[in-house]
Amino acid sequence: MSIKNLSKETVRIISSGQVITSITSVIKELVENSIDAKATNIECKLVGGGFTSIVVKDNGIGIPVNDRQYIGNRHCTSKLPDGSFNNISKVTTYGFRGEALNSICTISQSFSIETRTKEDIIGKMYQFDHMGNIISETPTNTTIGTTVQIIKIFYNTPVRKQAALKQKNNSIKSILEMLTSYALIYPNIRFSFKHSGNISNKISKRKVNATFNNNNVEWHSIICNSTMVISF
Repeated sequence: MSIKNLSKETVRIISSGQVITSITSVIKELVENSIDAKATNIECKLVGGGFTSIVVKDNGIGIPVNDRQYIGNRHCTSKLPDGSFNNISKVTTYGFRGEALNSICTISQSFSIETRTKEDIIGKMYQFDHMGNIISETPTNTTIGTTVQIIKIFYNTPVRKQAALKQKNNSIKSILEMLTSYALIYPNIRFSFKHSGNISNKISKRKVNATFNNNNVEWHSIICNSTMVISF
């Protein structure tokens, strides 16, 4: 069999699979975007362990109108002001490569962003294609902030999906641990996590003084009851 070039679409899928490797990595990228957007409330919701849908909603500053056409494009970022590494040491935000959202677009059946800034009269919902381009724009009556919805992540990467499915139970645990870590770092931000499925009962067994049911955990009281002030 002779050697042939992979199609551009295949190359995109392979590359995206190296950036987004698990459900946890999806949540990480989206939550860090919310933190960078100065959110004080971040809600994460998984359906079917994240393989059916993933939603991350925040009350941050929203995405400026002029930036929206670029948010799904590869290597487009607002976190390097001059677009180079010249001032990389001064970057105080998470992620600056501009790969995550484009990669999620590539390996998701559907990807949409709903956003509104304080300057907007109404919000807008944008649907993206697999290339990260906006294909539809719909007015919405949303509050200031951003909501990202992902449908059927890894649907076109069967090997990656199979590997992620094997880690489904561990993913919930790792997401909880990750969000708890962020909550420790950012006590001014309220993090909440909801998920559905057979593994939801595991959350209710956590011995913490928090507001939760079988599939809902909130961190404020967890942090208050599990930390102490150290002076040095």
